[in-house]
Amino acid sequence: MAEANFTLVENTLNSIPVPDKISKEIASDPENVQAAAAQNTAKTVEEKVAEQVKAVVGENFQFKKLK
Repeated sequence: MAEANFTLVENTLNSIPVPDKISKEIASDPENVQAAAAQNTAKTVEEKVAEQVKAVVGENFQFKKLK
């Protein structure tokens, strides 16, 4: 469509209002807040697993080569 009628496409895009600060809208969106909380929860689970691995293999675990 842009190739066939560039002026129409340009006018259509220019008619769309631009939000002043979209970051406020993104930060206050409930779905985004929940997604951020879920990521924090996942990090906590990863940290717990890392602690459990350290408890089993030790903090300075290194793979060794068999000669």
